[in-house]
Amino acid sequence: MKAINRKKLMIVLIAAAVALMMLSGAATYAYLTDAANPVVNGFSENVVTASIDETGINAQGIKYYEIIPGISDGMDPSVTVYNTVDAYVFVKVTDNVSNGTTHLISYEMAPGWTFLSESGNERVYYRESAGLGSGWFENGKLYTDSTLSEEKSAVYTIMYPESVSYDASLVNEDMLDSGGDLLTGLALSFKGGAIQKEGFATPAEVYAEMTGT
Repeated sequence: MKAINRKKLMIVLIAAAVALMMLSGAATYAYLTDAANPVVNGFSENVVTASIDETGINAQGIKYYEIIPGISDGMDPSVTVYNTVDAYVFVKVTDNVSNGTTHLISYEMAPGWTFLSESGNERVYYRESAGLGSGWFENGKLYTDSTLSEEKSAVYTIMYPESVSYDASLVNEDMLDSGGDLLTGLALSFKGGAIQKEGFATPAEVYAEMTGT
């Protein structure tokens, strides 16, 4: 009777051992899986662009004035800048006649412009333009919101008041060159540009980089 009981116990133990082995084997071949959201490093497009304009110019980009002592003429050149990052804006004022229009024509730079340098008949001024933030440039417009609903730009007037004036004391002799001939080709020209501030120490360094000087 006792022998039969031991046999039954052995069967139970064997069955239990097999069950444990099966469970162990199942664990060995189980797959541990999980999914995580990807990490994306995005880059926003940045732009710095500049254009210069004036009302009343002709197809050749010229607007003509007559010098009449004691009067003023409207002149409103401006620089339009699109910049997503902080930038320097420059304007170069050039008097294209060697003895200058400066003794004939008077004007003042608008507030915000700082004198940078002068060479011959050229004077360079600059100002800072705060970046608009990340955005994108599309069809000539800079957008900074997802709805493309608003164009962003900064327009900087170059002169204030927006005019040039002629001294009332000017006489005919002031209009003559050193040979006694009437001055011709008198002109003031304005050239604008912009470049990002990042990576440069001074406005002079920026301007040198932009102009290759």
